[in-house]
Amino acid sequence: MDYITTKEAALKWGFTNRMVQYYCKEGKIQKAEKIGSMWMLPKRRKEAY
Repeated sequence: MDYITTKEAALKWGFTNRMVQYYCKEGKIQKAEKIGSMWMLPKRRKEAY
């Protein structure tokens, strides 16, 4: 599975980086994984979130 960072997701989806991090922390983005201090999100369509 391919992953993107919260920064890449924020640019792609029009959110702030911090908002994407918040969604990850709250479990609103399925299959997001925290590796060290960085969230990694599965690469897929925005509508899935």
